[in-house]
Amino acid sequence: MPTKITIPVFECSIPAITGNKHKEVESNMIQWGNKFGLITSPESGNLLLEANIGGFSGCIYPDICATNYQLSNDWFIWMLFYDKLCDSERPNPHEVLALNRRLLAILDGATVSELDNPLERALADIRDRLLAQHGIGQNFVRSVAQYFQGNLWEVVNHAGSTLPFETTYFKFRPFTGSIYILAELAHLLKQIRLTPVIRENIYLQQLLLMASNHSTWSNEIFSYVKESKDGSYINNLVYILQHERGLAVQEAIDYVTKLCNNEMRAFTQLKVSLPSLGVHMDSDVDCFVAFCEGVIRGHLDWAYETERYSK
Repeated sequence: MPTKITIPVFECSIPAITGNKHKEVESNMIQWGNKFGLITSPESGNLLLEANIGGFSGCIYPDICATNYQLSNDWFIWMLFYDKLCDSERPNPHEVLALNRRLLAILDGATVSELDNPLERALADIRDRLLAQHGIGQNFVRSVAQYFQGNLWEVVNHAGSTLPFETTYFKFRPFTGSIYILAELAHLLKQIRLTPVIRENIYLQQLLLMASNHSTWSNEIFSYVKESKDGSYINNLVYILQHERGLAVQEAIDYVTKLCNNEMRAFTQLKVSLPSLGVHMDSDVDCFVAFCEGVIRGHLDWAYETERYSK
């Protein structure tokens, strides 16, 4: 499979974001990963630092305190190791289903012990810190459950060597990405106080979906070389388009780039047309929209700068 590609320059009308600058979080993050056995060697810790997780999370949560920033970065680490298990370790779908049920039980309050695996014990720690500082709402739990369901779908595809249809990919990709979870974290960490009715407003829902689409579709390009090397490409949109539409690899990348640029234009147009949802809600709505912008711009800047995808 060809691995040499031209990474495009994406259109982005969102100004660069000055990320969170709590530098001590990086070393604390490695200590946290070591504590729960997620990081098993100095090499994996160094790769984690090179991944510059804080470069992305700092853009989507640029103005939160050090305690909350630490929590967000630890959550990113946790997802990276969960994704690694699903993407690179080729687990049995039944094992992933059982793990997902156990993880959701932990979020719901199940106790853990030293007999539990690192992912389970680390999740319990995040749960306890969220409960102590912010609480865990059903919206957060639902977004995590859907993330698990989406990743199980990808695991099943890998296990059966099943190349998903393009249409199915577009239905599942918002859930295999983590943006909906990160949005729920934004509500907690940034204290965005939207009423249930406004949270369901279709303007806001579509802005969030566009942010998710842009970050996950562009991610397919940035991660293509890595995934083509480790064999985890079957759920990658670039690979799907090559087979379903008969495109060469660079043609598929150019097509995905066009999708991303169109999504960026649509996002900008919808943001401009967003009506006031109530004077008492405007500042919270602005904060939510800023989060969506941070997802798009933060992911692009992080992906260009990090060397994670070439590892």
